[in-house]
Amino acid sequence: MNQCALCGKRKMLGGFAENEHFFCSKKCSEGYKIAQKGFCKKCTSETTDESIGGGNSFNGIGTGLGFGFRKSKCPECNSVIRRKWFYFGFPIVPLGKFRVIQVLSRSGFGEQTRIFLSRKLKVQ
Repeated sequence: MNQCALCGKRKMLGGFAENEHFFCSKKCSEGYKIAQKGFCKKCTSETTDESIGGGNSFNGIGTGLGFGFRKSKCPECNSVIRRKWFYFGFPIVPLGKFRVIQVLSRSGFGEQTRIFLSRKLKVQ
């Protein structure tokens, strides 16, 4: 049984190997390449190493990312600035701004997978 190098899914049948890594889908292969490239030098210099961590919510209560600011999209690494929020049905308390690169977004069969890279913006 092979395990996907990006999402960690295990597959007995299907998937493919590429450059010594196994992937369950083409989307995961493309996402892995994006993750390996990472943030550009400019975006790295504007941020800290702090990651957003996991966004956890239950019945609309918890933490998560808001929408990205289109004007903030980096032309080199395609990251956008997004705000982390505490939700209680809707966003209530902002918890910081982060540069985010969406690596994988996939859903199906009652499952949703989102994988991204993030770095917290330095306080100005």
